[in-house]
Amino acid sequence: MNLINKCILTAICLISSISLIVADPGKNNKELFDFGKEMSQEEMDQTGLKQLESEQMEQLNSWMRGYLGQKEEKMRVEMDKKEEKMRIEMVQKEEKRGIERRKTKERFFGFFNREDKLKEIAAEEVVESIESRILGVIYGWRGNTVFNLENGQVWKQGKMGGTYAGKFTDPEIIIRKRGESYWLHIKGSKASVQVTRVR
Repeated sequence: MNLINKCILTAICLISSISLIVADPGKNNKELFDFGKEMSQEEMDQTGLKQLESEQMEQLNSWMRGYLGQKEEKMRVEMDKKEEKMRIEMVQKEEKRGIERRKTKERFFGFFNREDKLKEIAAEEVVESIESRILGVIYGWRGNTVFNLENGQVWKQGKMGGTYAGKFTDPEIIIRKRGESYWLHIKGSKASVQVTRVR
């Protein structure tokens, strides 16, 4: 085996330990790596490195330092990508949990008799309003009007009295909490009515 092949073999043998060297934050690999320090005299002799002139050894050391520098930079980039991916996943999970909490709050919005659920929800955040659509055509309310919403909730008029609001088909609505009462407002109309949750 000629000297060049021995040098290449030596470099290959050291690859398995490079990750440990790079991972050591206390080392500046590009400046400190030296075959003479990393290998025993016996290993230097067996690989033929001992036969190299000092200038040749320095060139080999310089090559390995450059290689380690590239390896270190590659590992740093990969770690940064992994950290960024983990950060994005955590943000997405937190957003998903926030959406689920919001859905839970809206599901029990308007139920005064669900004290256990309301206390659990109120401990995190209070929902002051919800938005949805009334299914079908509506002209207003007559004192006992029931409102079936697109989100599955059912509300009914809370007080007697009638109001003509105009003709609306599947209108968008918003229900707001005012003190201890809930008021339904049809978007695009000035009319609003006090309501109570049925389902």
